[in-house]
Amino acid sequence: MIRGDLSNRLIHLTRDSAELSAEQVLQSIVNERRLRGSTKDIKGGHSVACFTEAPLTALAQMMASDPTAMRYQPFGVMVTRDWLYAQGGRPVIHSAPNEYDALPASMQYRYVRYQPDRRNGDWTWEREWRVPTTSLALDPAHTTLIVPRRAIADAYVNKHYEDLFNVALALEEVGFAVIAPYEWHFVVLEDLGIEFPAQAAAPVSA
Repeated sequence: MIRGDLSNRLIHLTRDSAELSAEQVLQSIVNERRLRGSTKDIKGGHSVACFTEAPLTALAQMMASDPTAMRYQPFGVMVTRDWLYAQGGRPVIHSAPNEYDALPASMQYRYVRYQPDRRNGDWTWEREWRVPTTSLALDPAHTTLIVPRRAIADAYVNKHYEDLFNVALALEEVGFAVIAPYEWHFVVLEDLGIEFPAQAAAPVSA
């Protein structure tokens, strides 16, 4: 069934931390080829990687129109629902606080507090999925990188070919270097007609 309010691709967006910008967090994910699990705001201290099944265009338009509306920035990764399900990903379970202990221990990582009569008591709009993990390996063949502007995607690709050339130069085999294509692919939000203000990009690191 085709639904405009849901996507068959699930999204993990990054956000600024005390040490890194959201863009630098994405660079770290690419460099390490994994998502690190987190226990932040997860009842019971479970380590999980979080995704949303909300459509990318809806999330991007929300971030572009009101940057304060969400905790996240327009950088992240996108995978198919089937792939994430195969890794153990499941939709969260929204329940009242007194219902957490009623869940089987194997399912408690999925719990999200639901108190619609209280401020910040309803997170159902996030349409969250979770994978119980400390480290979720990402396969470029099954992962799309999300960036706001084409120049950022180009910088990743250009850095890849510069690194190949430098390795070949060091080996004195420039004329015989095999040009391996960049493994990752992108969805660029400005290509979808969603504009974000240009900012000084963090350098793409190896």
